[in-house]
This record gives sequence, structure tokens and C-alpha cells, in this order.
Amino acid sequence: MADTQELLHTLALLQLKGVGNNILRRLTDYFGSAHDAFLASEADLVKEGLIGAKIIETWDKQQALAAALKEIELLQTHKIGALSIANADYPYKLMNCYDAPAVLYFLGNTDYKGYKFISIVGTRNASAYGLELCRNFVRDIKQLYPKVVIVSGLAAGIDACAHKAALDNELPTLAVLGHGLNTIYPAGNRELAAKIAKSGALITEYSFNSRIMPENFARRNRIVAGLSDATIVVETGTKGGSLITADLALNYNRDVYAFPGRVGDTRSAGCNLLIKKNTTALIENAADFLDSMQWMQSNTPKAVQQELFIRLTAEEEIVYQFLKDKSDVFIDMIAHGCAMSMQALSPVLLSLEFSGLIKTLPGKMYRIV
Repeated sequence: MADTQELLHTLALLQLKGVGNNILRRLTDYFGSAHDAFLASEADLVKEGLIGAKIIETWDKQQALAAALKEIELLQTHKIGALSIANADYPYKLMNCYDAPAVLYFLGNTDYKGYKFISIVGTRNASAYGLELCRNFVRDIKQLYPKVVIVSGLAAGIDACAHKAALDNELPTLAVLGHGLNTIYPAGNRELAAKIAKSGALITEYSFNSRIMPENFARRNRIVAGLSDATIVVETGTKGGSLITADLALNYNRDVYAFPGRVGDTRSAGCNLLIKKNTTALIENAADFLDSMQWMQSNTPKAVQQELFIRLTAEEEIVYQFLKDKSDVFIDMIAHGCAMSMQALSPVLLSLEFSGLIKTLPGKMYRIV
């Protein structure tokens, strides 16, 4: 019931003029929940500098609440799930992105605890070379490290190839849409989308009847990047959504990889540029990727003899115990799990590393030695 109320008031807040994802997070951080933020007096909102008085004058909270209730009824009718960012089931990696959507709508299954997430992106105008690279990568990942979810954007070309390869190899796959779940774009991928919903999920931040807007397809790329442990660019030119996704992933401190292409091939020019600028690592196959990510190493923590002789501070003990029963953990997950700010956490991690108790991994991840 609490999650339902939080979702309802999150949707209602988003109906109010001037409230987008960023303002909503400010409000919920200040008041503790969307429910309390929605019920807060307009005087308090203005007094605390959270919303301007002129904007609040345009608000009709009853109308906003009615619209939110109507949206929830639509979701129930079409069997669509929705998660507010406060929900415990909201994807954790995405939640810790500064521009994460306040609400995620989905059709299918989004609960893949213990899985790694790989986003695969590339040009719509893919070559036979690029399509083969994509199919071979997914096939080999299935053989070498099967507990993986493939994420992409359901566009033509490399995106569709990644989804199809995941389905062919019985891997779950998530398709992030740039529109509401009342339609599928491109229309030619409707059959593919139906299969994805059964073997993974269709995901979007846009409400059910949202219109298709060209700019939304670029915005959805942050969700593709934010959901994933790593992003792989298979084939792309020097402009386009794939490079945007790669840049977003780098800004989220995620690992980015690219397959090299022939010199002079415009469809590989973007990948070659990323590699040349040293912003991404070059890979030729799934084994290269897994070796770089160190996912093939044992997940079993080894006993550390020094542990018996090292006196840990209270903060170090909290972090060490949090990591003890886990495999590779992102720094933002540690901060959340230990209820510590990044500023407080960083010196604690450094001290534990100097003591030989933990190890830093690529992508700002940590594990017990």
C-alpha cells in the first residue's frame, strides 16, 4: 500500500507545472517522500525555496491527483507495472544516476537480482560485419557467463540484433523505449517487442498515452546506460545515439567498450574514434570483455590473515561487513547500503584498500580480497 501511495503522489507531482525529475527529487529528498511533498503547504514550498510562488499559483492539486489516478487505472487495465524511484524494486544502478527517471513503466519482468547487465548499442544502418559481431558476442557471453541481461533500445540495426540474439540464446533482454507503452516504434519491431516482454521487459519513463517525440529517443539513452554495468558499442558513425549512450555511461562511471572497424568505414568511424581517444577499451570478442571486467574470477571472498590484527574504525567495519558476503559492488551501492555519503565513504574505502582488505576494480567497483 505504501508503494502504491508513493507512486500515486509521484505521478501527481509530475502533473504539476514546473515539476520534472530533478525538482521532484529535490522535493522528495527534502520531505522524505512524494506523499509528504504533495501534501506540503504551498507556503512551506515557497519559504524553503523549493518552488517559485508564480509557478505554484498555476497548480491544481486535485486535478493532478485525478490525472494520476486515471494513469494508474490505465496501467492496471493494460497489465503494465510502474515503479517510483522510492520503490525498493526500482533498478538500483539506475536509481543512483543523478538524472534517473522518477517513474519507470514496464511490461514484463525487471527483477534480475544477481545478474550482470550489458547494454549493446550501435547504428541503425548496420553492416553484415557489425551484425555478425553482435550475434557472436551475445552467443559467446551465453556460453562463458550466462547470468547476463542484454539491454538495448529496440531501434533497427544493432539494437534489434542484440535483442534477437539474446532471445535466440535464451538470455533475458530489456528494451528501453522512447515513448509510452501504448505503441511500439518502429512498427516493424512489434513482433520482436512482444517476444521481449515474455523473455525480459519493455521499459519506458513515458506515461501510457505519451506522444512520440523525436527528442525522447535521445533521452532514453541515459536509461540504457544507467541500467548497465557496461556498455558495448558495436558499430557506429561519428554522430548519433550510440555515442550519446557511451558518453552517458562514462559520466555514470560505467565501463564502455567498442569493437574496432576498418579504417575509412563510416559505420565504424565512431568506434574507432572512441578507441583512439582512449575513452573506451577495444575488444574483439566476449572473452576480451569478460577478462577486462574480471567477471570470470572467483566470487568467493578469500580469508585475509591481516584481518585478525587490523583494528577497524566503526565506519570501516560497517563497509567491510557490507562487502563481505557480496561479489563486485559499485561504489554508489556501497554508499547506499552503508548509509554513507560519497565524501565520507571515499577515505574509508582507501583505508581498507591500503590495509589489504579490499580491492578496487574497473568502473569504481570493490570486492573483498
